[in-house]
Amino acid sequence: MSRICSFDNLPNEVIISIFEYLKTADTFYAFFNLNFRLRKLIKQYVWFSRLELRNDIDLFSELQCWYKNLDFIDDGQIFYLIPFNRKLQQINSNSNELHWHISKERNFTISDHRVEEIIKKYSIRLNPLFHPLGQTFSSGFQNFLQRNYSLQFNQLKQTIFDRTSDTNCFQFNPQITDEICTHLDFIFRNERKRLTDTIVNAALHIWRDLQNIEDFNILNINDID
Repeated sequence: MSRICSFDNLPNEVIISIFEYLKTADTFYAFFNLNFRLRKLIKQYVWFSRLELRNDIDLFSELQCWYKNLDFIDDGQIFYLIPFNRKLQQINSNSNELHWHISKERNFTISDHRVEEIIKKYSIRLNPLFHPLGQTFSSGFQNFLQRNYSLQFNQLKQTIFDRTSDTNCFQFNPQITDEICTHLDFIFRNERKRLTDTIVNAALHIWRDLQNIEDFNILNINDID
């Protein structure tokens, strides 16, 4: 007589393999509240989609409004990463996957204080160069270059910036040459990559810490005030 096998009878390795075929949000929705064993497996083995995170980063960076009032003072403005069960950045969205909302609101609140503390623990700083068109010389740009791109700054300070009597003060000179463009292009490309890597790293830390909250379902982050 054949024996009927239920889902709970499957070994952990098979269940984990099934999780790999499902979207993160679907896995949490379908299995998180069924029993302790499945919840523990989700907490240990289910991660967010790196591809969706990269897509969310690209979509946010291309928005035409977020960066316009930013400058380079203190290396940029503080932003927060919030895992969310739908896209907030654009109208057309894939609501069946977990996404990452990037917020610059300093006073946002989430009802679960444990989650809010984790999100604020891994804040990030963004500057105008994170935007593809954010090639700006706004306030603090010279000091930003001097702190973070000293080699390029030393090459540019005699050309793109005019010396004044104050050695710490520079005035932008719009005479752009091919050599200047090469140095600036390196700064723009490298800074965007650095900030993208910073966001990804913050997301990894946030996810790890949220997974350590045993009774918390990621999908419950739906009450941003």
